[in-house]
Amino acid sequence: MNVIRKENKAAALGALELKCPPMPQTLLEAMELMHQPEGPQMKQVLQMVQNDPGVVARLLRVVNSAYYGQRGDIKSVRRAVVILGTVSVTGIVMSMGMNEVRDSLDANTALPFLNLVRHSVATAFLARHLIAHETETGRAHPDLQDRLGDAYTAALLHDFGKLILLYNHPDVAVSLYGSDRRGDASEEESLELERAWFGYDHVETGVYLTRRLRFPEALTTVIALHHRDIHLDDVDPSTKQLIYVVKAANKAANGLGFASSRPISWKTCAQDPIWPRLIEERVIGYSDPDTLLQDLLELNSDLRDYVDLVV
Repeated sequence: MNVIRKENKAAALGALELKCPPMPQTLLEAMELMHQPEGPQMKQVLQMVQNDPGVVARLLRVVNSAYYGQRGDIKSVRRAVVILGTVSVTGIVMSMGMNEVRDSLDANTALPFLNLVRHSVATAFLARHLIAHETETGRAHPDLQDRLGDAYTAALLHDFGKLILLYNHPDVAVSLYGSDRRGDASEEESLELERAWFGYDHVETGVYLTRRLRFPEALTTVIALHHRDIHLDDVDPSTKQLIYVVKAANKAANGLGFASSRPISWKTCAQDPIWPRLIEERVIGYSDPDTLLQDLLELNSDLRDYVDLVV
């Protein structure tokens, strides 16, 4: 398929009438709570969780896991929310909701979809960790304070366009995302490959659908720019820092074994320019990139436990 000219992308995507798979109500509700100015509140989170027995069961499993240091004696949903925190619980609900979308997909997409969800959840976990770590140490960038929910949501949905492509073009998408392609190609080369196969890439697709679904503009901007390699001087400071965090978390997830379709080695991950950029622009308060990368490496066991619990 020929690559569509950039100026015709919006019209072309609209003409193709890309469809979004049915979104679980809990996922939509969790997204709304996460993006409230005051963040998800205890009463709202409890009401959301208690309305879904499946969510209750998974939440209790998570809070009683070795990962959270409990001994299997937490039976109260309220207690679970108190221990985990409203942002973490809402993030878990969002991750579970994204996983449930598989029921509306073609059976042949099972493996690439699972890889996509695990990658998305891993990226969300790492993005939240980067901001939470900085907040706890008092080094958080002013524009990132109180944005744990935004970081988790944006990271979870940064590859939303790939889900849409799997849903609308299962045979072609499986051929592209279901292969054992290594990450030798650059991100731009991978996007070019998508454009050659589909006529548009997953970033353009994700932006198109998030606008149709009326996602918050900041979230759409992160999805639109998380592969951009240049400095983002044309973006407001708060969203710019969020983009850098999601970009870094996405790269780390790929390097730690949670790639959706482009596995890369940790060595390749560590050479990415995003790490010194985080330090130079004081997005992250680590003293140097090596310290930051070592912290992420040491997080690998917790990351795997979390993804296995949620997905």
